[in-house]
Amino acid sequence: MSVKEPSVRVPSVVRPAEGTVFHYTSADGLVGIVQNEELWVGEATGLNDTAEIRQGWDHVRRWLAKRAEVEAAVDLMNLAERPIWRAPDTFVLCGSTRGDDANQWRLYGDGGRGYAVGLDSRVPLVALSRKDISEPDPEVERAVPRVSKSGTIHLGRMLRDSCTVTPWLHVLYDPDEIDRALAELVSDFTDEETQRRSEPMDEEESSESWQMLQSAMYERLSVIAQLIKAPGFSGENEVRVIATFLSNHHQRFRGGRYGVVRYVPVTGGKHAQGKVMWAHKASELAVAPDWRIKPSLPITSVRMGPLLHPENNREAIEVLLARHGHKNAAVEPSDVPLR
Repeated sequence: MSVKEPSVRVPSVVRPAEGTVFHYTSADGLVGIVQNEELWVGEATGLNDTAEIRQGWDHVRRWLAKRAEVEAAVDLMNLAERPIWRAPDTFVLCGSTRGDDANQWRLYGDGGRGYAVGLDSRVPLVALSRKDISEPDPEVERAVPRVSKSGTIHLGRMLRDSCTVTPWLHVLYDPDEIDRALAELVSDFTDEETQRRSEPMDEEESSESWQMLQSAMYERLSVIAQLIKAPGFSGENEVRVIATFLSNHHQRFRGGRYGVVRYVPVTGGKHAQGKVMWAHKASELAVAPDWRIKPSLPITSVRMGPLLHPENNREAIEVLLARHGHKNAAVEPSDVPLR
């Protein structure tokens, strides 16, 4: 028999963003985003405040430790303490539902001299693989399916080429919401493990299915941990895209404030239909054997930082956007009296 791959989902208390989200960046960042049609999901350890990621995992571990009598909670604690692959392989892309916010400008918009890129949150994002990968299998030059036509999962391919990219999700500031998300995850783990044990499998199949269930649960646990933030930051109205990788094969490197940081570019998958797989950057991106997408980010607007002079910036930005297929994106000045 073939082994089913557990679906990856987020707890019901986690709210997907609706409408426009805003990614604050510098002038160089804006040019790169528009010209390359890509955003970067980076290591969580490369965020401005690395303490918030540690706090998220600390909260998760404390919550699980208080439920040591529940088998699924113990299994999740084992994953949190000793993940089944080398951590950190969870990457984050940050944004906000506030498109003209003083704190966002100061922290992420080059001190007010940057830009806020408006993005349609309804358009899914897909991860772009490296172009320099040497791979003898011609299918990898398109997208690498997790499952073959016969329904058999290729674990080697899955480990190398599989990733999960979430939609834009609201950060969890409320401790009660965090607790409900973790409780739902424990319940799901219990239900899925009960279902797994009820299926007729030989020893090898049982081992594979257990590994895949652990992988799926670690992904879900990691998403919750990356979404946790202290209540005092709720005014930021932050949203995040969380990408979890089973392999570091496609990851790239850049220098950052905290040293060398890994990242993976993502682009808009307007016709991805909920499928999240690797795509190879080209004039067209094949993300499944039978259909293709154009590499295009869902840019709806660009807001100029409050310390920029609109008359000196608007025309250049409009030409940049139009040249790369975003002529309908609005270019707007900031209304924030930042000093």
